[in-house]
Amino acid sequence: MGRQIALQCALFGRKVALYDIEAGRLDEAAQWQATTLDAFVAAGWLRREQADAVKRQVLGVREQTLIDHGAVSDPVAREMADGARRLFGVDVALSVTGIAGPTGATAAKPVGLTYVGLSAPDGVWVRRFVWQG
Repeated sequence: MGRQIALQCALFGRKVALYDIEAGRLDEAAQWQATTLDAFVAAGWLRREQADAVKRQVLGVREQTLIDHGAVSDPVAREMADGARRLFGVDVALSVTGIAGPTGATAAKPVGLTYVGLSAPDGVWVRRFVWQG
């Protein structure tokens, strides 16, 4: 999905930033970057234990949002995407936050739960996914 968004943005001369909290997606994101050349101007990946601090300190996610909704949530993905767009000065920013497992899951937030945020000049959108396997 991110690759498709990046390619579409590149076609229209837009620059994209990707901020992904799950380091396991590094190889795939690097492929997007290589494919889109300068369409990606910045990207970031974190280890899980650094995630909340970076969400707050770097991307500007509000502490109260983390308290009220948890680190893996629609509002956090929304604030991450907006923060990445401002931070990197790009046209479009993607954010990804999720529960990769094997720990950290609850009945309400299972392993595989992922929120993908997209921030653009005309709005912010978030999609919820639950991946199996």
